[in-house]
Amino acid sequence: FGPFLALGSAISVLWGQELLKLYLRGYS
Repeated sequence: FGPFLALGSAISVLWGQELLKLYLRGYS
């Protein structure tokens, strides 16, 4: 359960970064 949770959090962080970049690119 531990490694799976860590993997999920890492994926969510990567998704957050990608969405943030797309948002900033479209906003500017």
